[in-house]
Amino acid sequence: MFILIYFFVLQSSAATLDEAFRSALEKNEIVLQSREKVVQAEAKLNVAKAAPYPTVSFEADYIRQELPSNPIAREFTPESQTTTNLRLKQPLFRGMREWAALRAGEDLVNAGKQDRVGRMLELYETVATAYLNVLALEHDLKNLNEQAGIYVQRVKELRGRAQRGESASYETLTIQSNEAVVLSDISLASANLRTARQNLSFHTGLPPEAPVSDPEEKASPLPAIEKYLDRVEERPDVKGAKERAAAAQEQVTFTKGAHWPSLDLTGNYYFERPGFVNDINWDLGLHLSFPIFEGGLRVAETRESSSKEREATLELARLRRFAESQIRALHENLKLREGQLNALKNSTELSQKNYQALQREFRRGLTRNVDVQLALTNYGIARRAYDQARFAARLDRIKLESAAVILPPSLEGSLQ
Repeated sequence: MFILIYFFVLQSSAATLDEAFRSALEKNEIVLQSREKVVQAEAKLNVAKAAPYPTVSFEADYIRQELPSNPIAREFTPESQTTTNLRLKQPLFRGMREWAALRAGEDLVNAGKQDRVGRMLELYETVATAYLNVLALEHDLKNLNEQAGIYVQRVKELRGRAQRGESASYETLTIQSNEAVVLSDISLASANLRTARQNLSFHTGLPPEAPVSDPEEKASPLPAIEKYLDRVEERPDVKGAKERAAAAQEQVTFTKGAHWPSLDLTGNYYFERPGFVNDINWDLGLHLSFPIFEGGLRVAETRESSSKEREATLELARLRRFAESQIRALHENLKLREGQLNALKNSTELSQKNYQALQREFRRGLTRNVDVQLALTNYGIARRAYDQARFAARLDRIKLESAAVILPPSLEGSLQ
């Protein structure tokens, strides 16, 4: 009774895939780094937002110079001159560069957010791979232990038959030899399971010994491929590439704006001024700068930014083609996997029935031990292959839905 209670408590506390993913989100350095890149992009956007605003500064100048020999000039140029003032500078026109920089900054912030979602989706696939690998190895180990239990019973049965003269002694040795092979496989599977648990712990931060749950949910029918292809534009890599292409286009506008003149409004309020202007407390001025020749600098910058815009557009086209190709390959692979699963399930059921039938006939003396042994081996192989294919199909379904950004409702909020 205590063992049953312990088993149910253990199962109820087992970590689900969703819980493992949420745990990984809190600890994964790559996801956290992508979050910091968003913070950096937002800081750069704030820098761009500051460009159209005026700047106010306090300025102080002190000059000490030789007095001129002309007595009249001495009245206008004293030996010591001190100037203190508040200076305001308001940009009026920069060739629309500041607004292009602002729009480009917003595009890059959005691109950074999409990169972060992409890193989270990659993490989800990584965690799902590690999680299902643990489940697959646990089932494999369970199958091997059950097979080893069957061999124990067969060895016991054949020893009794040999003592009664109903079977040859070598038949027992054959079974023991096969049992040793299964025990070797159990040892290898146990080692692989420990490694898989360590890998899952590395990605999620869960203890290596933490149990994982296998709800054995029946997979829904595979939808038509159009459902997944229609979501290509929702992929974070495609969205991010679109934002970068828009930012590159704004960068072209920014560099072209350098060909235009710049106009600034400047105002000063003076606290102290030297000489005969000490009674003038303020002034306003306009400053116009028109670039005439800069050695081809602006032309080269415009050419570079135009090339980067074309590069960003080509990258967007490449990612769209890659996304479509990836979804088609995953969908086709999953369709083939469904046929494989049906065949392996049928093979497992038939091999089990064949083994059970031969076992009954062997006890009645109607078949040979070697036939029973071959049937048992085939049953074990088929059962292990079916379980491995079953977990591989679940992982393929996760990869397909992740490629189309279709996640369980419980995880959608985690990607915000």
